[in-house]
Amino acid sequence: MEKKVIFLHPYFDYKIWGGNKLKEFGYLGSEIIGEALMISTLNDKESTVIFGFFDGKKLSNVFENNKELFGNFNGPYPLLTKIIDANDDLSVQVHPDNDYAMKNFGKLGKTECWYILDCPPNSKLVYGSKEKDINKIKKYIDNNEWDKFLNYVDVKKGDVFYVPSGTIHAITKGILTYEIQQSSDLTFRLFDYNRIEKDGNKRELHIKDSLKTIKVNDNLIVINGHDGLIIDSDIFKLDRYTIRDKKIIFNPNAYWLECLVIEGEGIVEGRLIKKGTAFIITHNSKIEIIGNVQVLVGYIENPL
Repeated sequence: MEKKVIFLHPYFDYKIWGGNKLKEFGYLGSEIIGEALMISTLNDKESTVIFGFFDGKKLSNVFENNKELFGNFNGPYPLLTKIIDANDDLSVQVHPDNDYAMKNFGKLGKTECWYILDCPPNSKLVYGSKEKDINKIKKYIDNNEWDKFLNYVDVKKGDVFYVPSGTIHAITKGILTYEIQQSSDLTFRLFDYNRIEKDGNKRELHIKDSLKTIKVNDNLIVINGHDGLIIDSDIFKLDRYTIRDKKIIFNPNAYWLECLVIEGEGIVEGRLIKKGTAFIITHNSKIEIIGNVQVLVGYIENPL
């Protein structure tokens, strides 16, 4: 039986800053949904397979019991693909690298990448630090002087931001973004605008871990979204395909391909795909996509 394509239904995650833009992707949820975890194996936040041989199973179950479909990848499921709907400014935060995360939390670190799907005119977001001296950053935090070191950059639809672990960052109000990241939920908040959670308490901050994690000698650039390879890192790769009629998607060097349709409609393996459809192309599978669609494809290359 063919197992070339695994279609997935997302897990919807409540966030205090969430909005309702996910309905643009065909998902009718609460107006305060902040994230749709499109391809996820996080505990209690898993994607579910729809259609086909594995219909109804959690992605982790399919991954653990069918290693050949994932190139016999050695280790836990490494990636997470999501859509983020920021109806308010997200917390200023930083993620640890693998060494710090494993040593202190027994988890993967978190490097991520954003592809901006939509944003208001004249949008900006936090991307890195203007100040390179960690002691000065600590002083600014103690004095609540965020503008002294936070680096704001302009944002427009189609921009791509690679966010290595250790980078200070924050998505701002009105931005809708695709994100691919390491499969980790480790986030250290530096500042969260004194927001109150549902339980009436302020959201927890993680200043001590943040200061141990921040990497200030980063060389960050904003990339223009284009077809072909956009992000080429040792953590993951990201491609974009714009298909007008039909195209074969095949990458023999990838363990598997994580695909999200961001525009248009088409057909894959006899099934309709449209804006918001998430699917995995399994290892060494050759797939024809027919239609007028734009697809983001994340993956890890097999070094062999």
